[in-house]
Amino acid sequence: MPTILGANSDTGAFEISNSLRLDDGDNQRLYFDPSSDDSTRTKYTFSTWLKLGNLATSQHRYFFGAGDHALIGFRTGSGEEDDLYVQTTAGGVNAIQTHAKFRDSSAWYHIYVKLDTTQSTASDRLQLYVNGVQVTDFSVDQRSNITQDSSESDVGSSGERHNIGYSANGSGSLYDGYIAETHLLVGTVKNHTDFGETNDNGVWVPKKAIFAASDYGTNGFKLEYKQTGTSADASGMGADTSGNGNHFTTQNLNAQNITTDTPNNNFATLDPTSNFHCGATYAEGNTRFISDESKYGFNCSTVGVSSGKWYAEFKMISRDGESGNWYMVGIASGEQTGHRLVLGRDTGRSTSTRNGGIGYVGYGTNFIYQNDAYYDGDSNAYSTAAYTDGDIIGVALNADDNQVTLYKNGTVQNSGTAFVLGTSETGFWHFGCGHFDTGNTFTIDANFGQPSFSGTDQSDANGYGSFEYAPPSGYYALCTKNLAEYG
Repeated sequence: MPTILGANSDTGAFEISNSLRLDDGDNQRLYFDPSSDDSTRTKYTFSTWLKLGNLATSQHRYFFGAGDHALIGFRTGSGEEDDLYVQTTAGGVNAIQTHAKFRDSSAWYHIYVKLDTTQSTASDRLQLYVNGVQVTDFSVDQRSNITQDSSESDVGSSGERHNIGYSANGSGSLYDGYIAETHLLVGTVKNHTDFGETNDNGVWVPKKAIFAASDYGTNGFKLEYKQTGTSADASGMGADTSGNGNHFTTQNLNAQNITTDTPNNNFATLDPTSNFHCGATYAEGNTRFISDESKYGFNCSTVGVSSGKWYAEFKMISRDGESGNWYMVGIASGEQTGHRLVLGRDTGRSTSTRNGGIGYVGYGTNFIYQNDAYYDGDSNAYSTAAYTDGDIIGVALNADDNQVTLYKNGTVQNSGTAFVLGTSETGFWHFGCGHFDTGNTFTIDANFGQPSFSGTDQSDANGYGSFEYAPPSGYYALCTKNLAEYG
């Protein structure tokens, strides 16, 4: 069976097919400039699905912004890290901010915001729901300042740029992560149950939302992120499918930013909360690992498995040029304690408690960590090639038989002979990467099926995933639909 850290995913009747992956370090966003005002701005409905990338950073992470002051996103700063924040310009600049922290980067969240200043009760004028549950506990609550029948001065207004993945409020307030199925209806209030529902397992899942173009108002939109073009038209990744044709302009985006990681089929990523020695940083929707030269670094996948056959790829992006930079990829039990990387070896712990994983070391030739023993070209040599910048390492995990097969640029290593795993400390195997050498740095990209490194789109036998090389026969991408069948 699999272990998934809090992931909210479902294989229900309505399928969200695509998402947009945004990286704050690359200054990525979508934007639309209204040319006229909506006639009614006392109401709006906003709905979207999110999967977080970077957690608390030096900047706020707003996934929606209109003008300078209307916005929705996550805060940073003293005591505010990862709080969800909604700010409106109705009746002045007023906001609500949650006590709750949003830090599960393996989960898909549904965020629903309703503004309706026609309501007689102040607390009803601005409401927030997360995964179908109304949030009522706020550290900041300025709803009493929203005067009845007041209008938004930013949302739906001419000349006020509407952004996805960014707000002009603050310095560099860019969102980092995945976003899917985004609606803004200006002048219309729809219920949260129009966008999602609770399934038989008690999980809040997407529901097909079909509205008339008039429900979206003049400047509202529906973004499904199905296209891969970069133009502001129906073929662009910011295509508006509401019927209004309010197509968004792309900034620093390309086809690789469109993925099939969605609330209906949640793919594994690296897990920033599982950051051994807390040295690494993460980018590209938690698929890029950037080491800290002053510390050892290790990370594993958000999904662990105890059965089935699974495939992932790792691409070496850059090193600092040191030949002795000991970087590795492979399989671990998910344990992050001890003296060294827990990919097969941990010299700081007793033999009885060491992880029995496999680590393929890039430096030198015939280097492998396996089941707590170090093999370096002597009597236990393995035919594994060194790898460096630009090389792609495939890792095929057979959790049924506790075996791992390794590939370099599509070529099987060790003459096709699998490496035998030891005993997992946690009962689950995770894909992982990292390094154990201070004074050196490296960057490596992980691909658990979304997206491929160059758009080659090699999927598994079920049609899921997008890899550089075709997965071995019988091996699958690490996503919830495959897990439901083979995990």
